[in-house]
Formats: sequence, C-alpha cells, structure tokens
Amino acid sequence: MFSPDAPLYLKLKEYSSKKRISFAMPGHKGGKGISYEFGKKIAEYDVTELHDTENLYMPGSALSKAKKLASEFFGSTETYFLVNGSTSGIYSMIAAVCSPGDTIIVNRACHISVINACIMLGVKPIFFSQSIIDGYCIPGGIDQKLLVATLDRHQSAKAVLLTSPSYYGIVSDIEVISKITRARGIPLLVDEAHGAHFPVSEGIFPKSAINQGADMSVCSAHKTLNAFNQSAFLNLNSDIIDKSKLESVMAMLQTSSPSYVIAASADLARAEITTRLGRMQWREVYERCENMREKISANTDIMFVSQRMNLTNNIFGVDETRIVMNFSNYDVSGFEVRNILRKKYNIDMEMADLFNVVGIATPSNSKFDFLKLASAAVKICAELEKSDEEPFFPDVLIPEMAMSPQKAFYSPGRNVSLEESIDCVSRSTVVAYPPAVPIICAGERIAPESVGYITALQSMHAEIIGLNANGFISIVDE
Repeated sequence: MFSPDAPLYLKLKEYSSKKRISFAMPGHKGGKGISYEFGKKIAEYDVTELHDTENLYMPGSALSKAKKLASEFFGSTETYFLVNGSTSGIYSMIAAVCSPGDTIIVNRACHISVINACIMLGVKPIFFSQSIIDGYCIPGGIDQKLLVATLDRHQSAKAVLLTSPSYYGIVSDIEVISKITRARGIPLLVDEAHGAHFPVSEGIFPKSAINQGADMSVCSAHKTLNAFNQSAFLNLNSDIIDKSKLESVMAMLQTSSPSYVIAASADLARAEITTRLGRMQWREVYERCENMREKISANTDIMFVSQRMNLTNNIFGVDETRIVMNFSNYDVSGFEVRNILRKKYNIDMEMADLFNVVGIATPSNSKFDFLKLASAAVKICAELEKSDEEPFFPDVLIPEMAMSPQKAFYSPGRNVSLEESIDCVSRSTVVAYPPAVPIICAGERIAPESVGYITALQSMHAEIIGLNANGFISIVDE
C-alpha cells in the first residue's frame, strides 16, 4: 500500500482515527453535519472562477440568490460570503470605515484579528475595559457608561468595534449601544463570529447584532453551523457605510482564488438552518444543554455560565448552547480538566482558561455526546479536591499605548526575556490561544502585571502566541 510522505495529511488521518467526541469547532463535528452527497463530491466541487461557476466578487444569478437568502436569514440589507473567515471580515469592516491614522474604539476583550488589522491598516485602537464576572473570572458585557466616556474623550474616532457574543457566550446590549453610536453619526461594527446561529430563534437565542441596530457584523459559519473552516458571512445594514468601498476591500483582503467549496458549505448550512427541521434541531440542542447542566449541577460544584446566573456585569443575554463549566470550586485549572477530558474520556473541548472549560454544542452533537460529557464531568469532580480559596483573576489591565501598533510593529527591535521586557514598548501582540484576546498589544508599554499573567498561564501549559521559540518577546529599540 502506498504510504505518502505527507506529514500533515498523516496527522489528520491519525486524528480522525481517534473518533473523538467534539465540543469544538467546526460545527459539523467531523463531517457529521455535512450531507453525504456534498462530502462525497467535494473534490469535484473544488473549482475556480469558471464561466459556469461565477465569481465571488462579481456575483451572477446563483451567488446573487444565495446572498439574498442569507440576508433574509440575518435580517441585513446585504450579506456577503467570506472564505477567509471572520478575520477577513473584521479587516474589511475596519478598512471600509477607517483610513490610515484614524482611531477606532474597541473593547479590550477583542480578538487578535482586530489588533492585526490595525497594524496592517495603520489604524489606532482606543481600548476600554470590561468588568470581570465575580466567581467566574470571565469578562462581562459591554459597559455602556465606559463606552460613552471613551467616546467623549475621543470624539474624532471613526467607529466602534465590539465583540458580542464573547467566546463564553456573553451577549451585550447592542440595541442600546447602537443608539449611542447612531446619535454620534459613527458606525457600530460587531464581531459576532460566535453567533451565526442566533437568527434561528429569538425565543431561545438573543437577537443578532444586525437585528439590534449594528451597521455591520461578521458571523463565522464554521463555528456553529454545518460549514467548513474559514466560511463566514459579513452583514451590512447601514446608510452610513460606503458599500462600494466595502466591496472593494473585501476583494483586496481575501484570496483571489476563493474556495467555492467553502462558500457553498456556508450556503448549504444557511439553507439547512432555515428549515423547520433545522429550527427543531437547535431547540433540541438547547434542551440537551439544559438537561446536561442540571445533571452536572446536581452532582458536582461546577458552576455554569447561563441565564440562571445573576445577570449583572452588563450582560444582556447568554447563549445557552455555549457550554461554559467553571471549576473555581475545585483545586484544578481549566487547562487540566480539558486535558483529562481529552486523554481519559476522548472528548475535545473548544478551549480552557484558568478556571473554565468551554465547549461549542451544535445539532451535529448526538444525545450520546452530551451524556458522555456529563458523565465525565461528574467522574472528574469526584476525584478532585475542593478549593477553599477565592478564585483570583488579574485586573483587566490596559497598558499605556506608547505608540501606534503599526509604528511599533515596523520599528527596529530585539528579542528579550519577559522579565527584561517590563517597561519596554512591545513589538509583539501576545495572546493565550484560544480565545486570542490580547494580553499585550504591539505599541503598548509592557507592565509587570501583564508579564505575571503570562507567566502564570505558561505554568499551566496554556498556548501563548506572540513569543518566540525561546519564550522571548520582541520589543522596540528606543
């Protein structure tokens, strides 16, 4: 038998053979949500811009109809297919409303793609903080008063970009915030990467950002829908956005050879989710998550992020199909629990942090998947020691922005240890991945608290991006 010397292929083949239960993205869970016909024909469908297949940037009849159906689903005036993920959508939104040298207001718990876009586009982010939910040690919703105060201090800002829902399923009050930005005549952009399924039912999910008044939003089809990685949507519903400029930058910031397999998977996923069966399946996922939380809560001291928690910290809503298990009552980290679930119970979770383990549930998860996760959580807790200590989470620190991210990134620099980097200006953006929320941004002066937090994460084997192979950080030569 032919054995190819193709390490990446062999790695994927090896992973597939493990038959893991997946509460991670993509939403199709190892192909379970992909139709048999589509999966079987995928190589045949992998074509480029031919006369018969149209062009992603010059829609013909099929793509125009697909865009219209998607816009009807999301409630937008225009919806665009993205094949380079929500990341390309975030780049496109910022490029459509900002010019080099402009400023944009951003919540600190944003995705690294926002910082990278600012570096590439020469835009300066102005951050404002978010409170930490007591006991759960995760960021709450967007504080409208802090946002208004930030807008008052930076009246020349060209836009506001917010993340909602967060990786933890926390949803902010976009409807109220959109009124604030609209009164100032600036667009509200929303990174809604984790909320592509919200329009399925406003009875079980919060309203989508577009339906709450956002000017633009990006949604990752691959995170929660039955679509392939890198598939996403960009939604437009605004009379203050230059549509032609937006379309131009999308073509610039995505590949010139767009994958029709990726785009078609998003189209198919949208079609599935709008059927009566699709809506019923999401209702079933919602109920399975509820039942699982009840079973685990009755047998452990795990806490859950859900509507049942005290909705303070500016929380407008919670995605009940986002599984967030908090282990702060036990002497264990979220990283350790995630590893136990993977190694001992063959369950992949989406992410972990100091106290939480996060899973993404979709209709492609079977009833057995939920039962297995509930059973594993109960068994794990039975072997853990209780913790008497209050969970400690460092303050949400926003270091001094000593220079723009772009200027810092392109400045001469050198690599130093984390200890040596304190009080220096960072050329790197450092994040724990996932959720890829910045701890240090390029252009910021590195604070001792930031270094301490990174060191604590490293001691728990978190994956840190932004340091080199030796654990050094790049700083600006001043």
